[in-house]
Amino acid sequence: MTKLEWGEGKVTAKREIEGATEVVEAPLPVVLGAQKGLNEPRYASLKGIMAAKKKAIAVKQPAEVGYEAAAGAAVAWTKLELPAARGAVKLVPADDPNKAAEELLKLLRDEAKVL
Repeated sequence: MTKLEWGEGKVTAKREIEGATEVVEAPLPVVLGAQKGLNEPRYASLKGIMAAKKKAIAVKQPAEVGYEAAAGAAVAWTKLELPAARGAVKLVPADDPNKAAEELLKLLRDEAKVL
């Protein structure tokens, strides 16, 4: 796609084909793929960056923007927590390769129980 417009319950997409432009319309919801050229990035100027630092960020509640929570929502958060802390790290001696291999084998068999 090289151009995308949406409105009135439909999407109009334009894409380049061999020597021409194809226009496709589809009802919403729709899944589309994009190619390079759809969006030209805008790079912020130093003046714009400095002005953005001074702007206040407005915090709004969902009801203020017209969102009402559905009574029978499909997903509900019950709790959010960090993953369990990892245990202590076992170091294998690196001075003697034979001892390192024996120690690694012992740890894999006895502690990790993978062998």
